[in-house]
Amino acid sequence: MLQARDLNGRLVHVWLEKRKQDLDRLSVQATLVEIETYLEDRERLRKEFRALGQVSERQQADHDERLEMLLRKVVKNTDDLTARGRVKNLRLEMRHSELLWELGSAVAVLAQSRRDKRMDEEASALRNRAFLKAKEIVARYPDPADRASALFFSGYAATELGREAEGLKILEEFAAKYPGDAHAPDAFRVLADARFDRNDFAGAEGWYRRIFSFSDSPVLGYAFYKTAWCAYNRKDFARALLALEKAVVWSMDTQDQSQGINLAREARRDLVALYAEVGDHRRAYDYFTQFLRGDPREWLSELAKEMDRNGQYEKSAEIHKLIVSLNPSDPAGVLHQASVIWGAYHLRRWPEAADALQVLADKFSGETAAQAKGTPAASAEELVREAALAREFEYRKAPSEASAESVERVYSLYLRAFGAWETSQEPRFRYALFLRGRGKNAEAEA
Repeated sequence: MLQARDLNGRLVHVWLEKRKQDLDRLSVQATLVEIETYLEDRERLRKEFRALGQVSERQQADHDERLEMLLRKVVKNTDDLTARGRVKNLRLEMRHSELLWELGSAVAVLAQSRRDKRMDEEASALRNRAFLKAKEIVARYPDPADRASALFFSGYAATELGREAEGLKILEEFAAKYPGDAHAPDAFRVLADARFDRNDFAGAEGWYRRIFSFSDSPVLGYAFYKTAWCAYNRKDFARALLALEKAVVWSMDTQDQSQGINLAREARRDLVALYAEVGDHRRAYDYFTQFLRGDPREWLSELAKEMDRNGQYEKSAEIHKLIVSLNPSDPAGVLHQASVIWGAYHLRRWPEAADALQVLADKFSGETAAQAKGTPAASAEELVREAALAREFEYRKAPSEASAESVERVYSLYLRAFGAWETSQEPRFRYALFLRGRGKNAEAEA
């Protein structure tokens, strides 16, 4: 009889344990479903926020508060489940660690906007919990298939928490053991950036190049971009240009702008700046058309502006003239022609400036009627006016008959092109005074 009761008790105990395991399994499944629901809610919130376009501070704060509220709810429920101590589920524990980190980041954003020290301390505590949780997962699950994500995350979190030496060591271990993992490109990026920041450009490039084999990685364009700067710092300008070309093409082919920098803008700007520095301006048209789609004039225009900023006026003049020749009917051509004049003025090549102004007056009369500030014609007028006034100033420093004739020619051509503009009053007045000073009163009254 006693044996029967003992057996029955053991069976009840086994049943109860199985029942607990079933309940735990259902709780884990329910929590994972809740996490997936949160991810869907977060994505909806992001789409809603992106659809606003330009947002106000209040709209930004509303987004941040709603995100924090979503995260607090799902983290609390995950905390409650994992606090029981019985649950051992890798997927849930990894999600828990990631959510703690995400909540810490959301709280940090709010702390900064509110200047709330208590929230800032909470954000740090949440991120530390996430880091320790990831390290615990690595220790608890020795199976390589189970621990890759946790190993990467613990290394990444350590670097973000200022524990760089520890984080880089973990990421190097991850890179050695899991070189083909989905997180590998991000690990390579962190390892490369650390070397780049220490001016170890050869070491950094080695890590960036390992990202190249991940054609679908969202950090591929960034890797191209940073490789270019590694090459530049090592004086390998040809490879720097090639890498920037790849970054530009990649940014044109992808819609992903989630990276820390606007890659399309930065790569484009740096490619133009580098070409202005080391490229052959006579081959600029061929260079940009060989890898860019569509009309290259926009790129050539940026190159000419960069050369103007650098004082490369001889080279920029050829680019400005090329742009005008590619589409003579383009209203923006008047500004490019004015830029040729402006460059010649800075080089003090007054005959060239006058000849370029003659071309402007002859060929762009339709674009030189008074227009609003900020238009190509308005910008052109400003450049030519500056050059005309500067020509007279130069004459006053070293008068001669030849330079006096040059002053007259420049002023007369300026007024022919822009005499209807209100801004022409000063050059008109100064030209009249100049003519009177030369005894040409009748012409001054004209």
